[in-house]
Amino acid sequence: MKKMVILGGGYGGLTVANELLEKDLPKDTVLVLVDRMPYQGLKTEYYALAAGTLADIDIRVQYPVDPRLILKFGEVTGVDLDRKLILFENDEPLSYDWLVLGLGCVDKYHNLEGAEQYSESIQTLSSTRKTFQKVNDIAPYGQVTIVGGGLSGVEMAAELRESRSDLNIRVLDRGASVLSAFPGKLQSFVRDWMLEHDIEMRSHICLSRLEGGNPVQSAGAHPYRCHHLDGRYSTKPDCSAAAAS
Repeated sequence: MKKMVILGGGYGGLTVANELLEKDLPKDTVLVLVDRMPYQGLKTEYYALAAGTLADIDIRVQYPVDPRLILKFGEVTGVDLDRKLILFENDEPLSYDWLVLGLGCVDKYHNLEGAEQYSESIQTLSSTRKTFQKVNDIAPYGQVTIVGGGLSGVEMAAELRESRSDLNIRVLDRGASVLSAFPGKLQSFVRDWMLEHDIEMRSHICLSRLEGGNPVQSAGAHPYRCHHLDGRYSTKPDCSAAAAS
């Protein structure tokens, strides 16, 4: 039997697997789906999980059950393209005839000093769980700062306000408004909603670094003090496994 391996059981990898199982998988081919988790997490709901408005079990999607599909769980450390092998942290290599990379994205910090060290992430299910723990351990009336006023930052602020009415929530953005890439009518609606729900918005903020979790503006301006920092910077493709080859 020939072997097609899909690395990553997220939206891309799972969609490819379902399409092949429903339509195009040759009879002489077995499909192997590789992921670190035994289920997919609904990434569009990670904001709600981090804020505490949804439970972990509510955002899980089970993988399909099919005799032509083999599920393999583990931490991939690299891909040997010459020998056609998937390398694992604590397991034997897995051979393949065809390979699909669906590894998703990782956080992109735009070379902001201290960002990876001092801010929290909701890029993976594991990191989102840690963010949930830290956010919900903040003392009453503590300060949370969200860097980035795009869709991710706005969604995080809204879910957090629903979960913790006591917290002081601040959104920093380098643009003129939250959702600056979207139509003005939508910007205005979101700004009004945030003002109504006591969410502070700061525009034209260019950060130079994070110091112990406190964002510091460029040009020597004073830092913004906070008890928790959630960075909604941006993402880039996760090519770590492929690059390891």
